[in-house]
Amino acid sequence: MEARRDVVIYLLILVASVLLYRNVTELPQLARYRQVGPGFWPQLCLLAIGALALGGLLRAARGWGKVATPAPVLLGRAPVQFLAVIALSLAYPFAMDVTGFLVATLLFQVAILVLLGIRRVGTVLAASGVNLALLYGIFARALQMRLPRGTGAFRALSLWFY
Repeated sequence: MEARRDVVIYLLILVASVLLYRNVTELPQLARYRQVGPGFWPQLCLLAIGALALGGLLRAARGWGKVATPAPVLLGRAPVQFLAVIALSLAYPFAMDVTGFLVATLLFQVAILVLLGIRRVGTVLAASGVNLALLYGIFARALQMRLPRGTGAFRALSLWFY
């Protein structure tokens, strides 16, 4: 029953992302910004959502007749885990003021991955490091956004990178 529900949900997400993508492509293009117009980021996000939905759809279709086994939960109960993720998400921007973007983002990602039940230290550190590098590359380098540098020693560390 769970696989059927997942198939329906992934199909709905996939159809919605295709329909929204069609609408985004109809946004007016400005001649000056022809390379990266107003629809670039929405299109990129919708393509990623569609690809993830397609992957989930294929995974759910493979498990159509199998009995689902629950994933291990770190804190014992899903509501507690859910509230912990919300609390971390709310604390993250405030921590950035003190520790800077790099340290706060790395710690936030490590904490979320551990909360979600990933146990292998190498996997947690590698995933967090790669994601941090991508975010830094997008925001600090490509978009040239000023990111929080933190205070004290954290500021000195941040100044090495940006």
